[in-house]
Amino acid sequence: MDIGRPLVWVGVEPTSAPTESRAGRIASLSLQIKGLTVAQFPNLSLAVAFGAGLVSASTHGRPHTVSRGVAMAASAVWGYQELVHGVNWFRRLLGVYALVGAIGAVVARLT
Repeated sequence: MDIGRPLVWVGVEPTSAPTESRAGRIASLSLQIKGLTVAQFPNLSLAVAFGAGLVSASTHGRPHTVSRGVAMAASAVWGYQELVHGVNWFRRLLGVYALVGAIGAVVARLT
């Protein structure tokens, strides 16, 4: 382990300029563990998936069905984006996991 670098690091991506607004700097945050990027902000499709999942968990009937479908679609979109555009192997692996989970949930509902 590199003594000069902490175990967990929250940093601003190199694409952000020091003169950017606070919102611009927040929008380029990433969470790194031992130099491996494990989370990035913002992630719209993942936020939609979580929000729709919360709605799905707290409703019944048609709103539950629609929000569950939105959550699964958003999860699949996020998984695809991570698989294709992930910044490292860990993020691409998360994308594969999300895609397999979304496809598995759809197949389980259809059978």
